[in-house]
Amino acid sequence: MILIPSIPVWPTWGVLTPGSGAKALQRAAQHDVQLVLTDQRIPQMTGTELPHRMCDIFKFMTKPWDDDQLRANIRDAFTHWEAVSVKNKSVAAQVGDPL
Repeated sequence: MILIPSIPVWPTWGVLTPGSGAKALQRAAQHDVQLVLTDQRIPQMTGTELPHRMCDIFKFMTKPWDDDQLRANIRDAFTHWEAVSVKNKSVAAQVGDPL
């Protein structure tokens, strides 16, 4: 499994490879994770359970996948994350809560 922490300039990614569901949850608590790529079969929980416990689900893909579609889905996920981030900052500013 791969966790992609927040990096100021995308597509320069920082990559975390925790190796188990529990370690992934620990790493996600320590980093601003924007993207999770995981297999269904991981130690300690399922690959479906992990993203549900970490964050909102953006998209699921099945294997085998098309590499171009995977890249497009990753781009879409970052675009979605950036839009949500901007919206959250705007709402926080309106209520006087700096993010």
